[in-house]
Amino acid sequence: MDASDKGLDKEDLAATRVIEKDGVRFHVLDPIAMLKSKAVNLRELKQDGDPPRQDREHLQIVAICFPRFLQAAHDQTKSVVEMHDEFSAVVSRACRTLSEKRNAATLRQNGIKPRQLMPNLQDSPIEKVRTGYQHQLPRLRALDE
Repeated sequence: MDASDKGLDKEDLAATRVIEKDGVRFHVLDPIAMLKSKAVNLRELKQDGDPPRQDREHLQIVAICFPRFLQAAHDQTKSVVEMHDEFSAVVSRACRTLSEKRNAATLRQNGIKPRQLMPNLQDSPIEKVRTGYQHQLPRLRALDE
């Protein structure tokens, strides 16, 4: 089973960061990829096995991290012009993840409103982020219905 079997694609895997501790390298997913993966796991894997899976609880935790991650990344990149395109791509990936019908349905079924996972970026000083967000806002609002 590869990563795409659990909702992740090459773009998600490319967004990993490597952390090294005591000579061991860890590849860490960002909250966008974690949300996708947990939503797929919750939909497709038996949750009440022995031991029971914790995907529902993990999804709730990731839902807390998701907007904070995006806001922190925005705050760190808004004054670094060389990072604007990269961050704009992150926002686009986040919007696509939330807009995917199955992900949005899984979130709603678990009491999470997809629109609330996106920080308000309509006044971003990064033009690509601001215009992309304004373009996505109607779709994001519709997801909560």
